[in-house]
Amino acid sequence: MSAADLVLDWPVMGLAALAGFALGWGYFHALHRTIDLVVHGERWRSPLLLTIARIGSAVLVFLGAAQFGAGALLASLAGFLLARFVMLRSLRETA
Repeated sequence: MSAADLVLDWPVMGLAALAGFALGWGYFHALHRTIDLVVHGERWRSPLLLTIARIGSAVLVFLGAAQFGAGALLASLAGFLLARFVMLRSLRETA
């Protein structure tokens, strides 16, 4: 491992963080919608499809970020967790 391998690619990490945030925003909106469907007695198909879409999109985004290295993967995870924080904060304020 050389010093060049340890250099962080800031533009890629920034884009990965934005992708992680967008993923997280969609992921937690879909999770909220899934919970509403289950609580209100919706048939099993809609919640199942939303769950498969949520997990599948998370896998694809994180695998894509991993192709650019550990820095991009960690940045996308940070964006995802930031979206989780924002969603939880907004749901607490409306409740």
